[in-house]
Amino acid sequence: MKRLFIFIIVLFITIFIFNPVKTGELKKTPLKSRQKEQSTGITLAVPLPVKEGIKNYFLPGPGYQSPAPFCPNQNILLLWTEKGGLKAITIITYNPRTRIPALLTVPTCTLLPGETLTTGEIYDRKGLSTFTKTLEKAFNTTIPHYIIIDQTVVEQFSRRLGSVNLQGETVPVISIFEDTLAGRRLNDTDLVKALIQKLLLPGEMWKVPGHLTFLVHNIKTNLTLPVFLDIFSKLPAMKLNSLTKVSLPGEERETKRIASPEVTGRILSQITQESLP
Repeated sequence: MKRLFIFIIVLFITIFIFNPVKTGELKKTPLKSRQKEQSTGITLAVPLPVKEGIKNYFLPGPGYQSPAPFCPNQNILLLWTEKGGLKAITIITYNPRTRIPALLTVPTCTLLPGETLTTGEIYDRKGLSTFTKTLEKAFNTTIPHYIIIDQTVVEQFSRRLGSVNLQGETVPVISIFEDTLAGRRLNDTDLVKALIQKLLLPGEMWKVPGHLTFLVHNIKTNLTLPVFLDIFSKLPAMKLNSLTKVSLPGEERETKRIASPEVTGRILSQITQESLP
């Protein structure tokens, strides 16, 4: 079970430290080298070695109208809130066939196909149920599970983790979260590695169940114990070295990002493939 505990905590750290998308902004997740795919507008942040080809994610042209097939990926919706408002949206997706997991961030300023409200506005005005159904329709999949974490929990959790040794310097995790939110920190690959190393230390590993207990008691979720056990059973087969984080691409207009149905209907399947065009 320790492996499950560490996986969940590292996944939490990876999602929230790696340059979260702020409400109302069109910020894209940065690649360590700051390279950008000009044809698609996608930039990526990768907590682990990224599979070659992901940066060439296929973006259909205007005449590409072939309907997207249903995506059978297993998905969990992760929402980061602050004072009841939506701060960031992440879909944790896993392809059972390729055994590849991925993280898709959706800016809260996104206009999904056929919608007149942004993703943030849909959540604020219509609630979680309608919001989830809207995402399922846009991404051509099912999202049966959700996790909602408030900003105060993120801050308290980072304080529980204390400090890490980052390139010979002792750095409080809370300051790292604050730097990320302020846009001063663009890449935290070394930080995630340092946190993993810390959690695996004999003097720290016994704290991991306590960290997980804190999260369980301070987040809102419909995940059940059987679901957690199912995730645990899949861990040995997961290709975690192929884990990627992608920001949903779209056309940027003033304060909104317009997502096309050709992209939204296929992206979850595309980012969990062995190789891309």
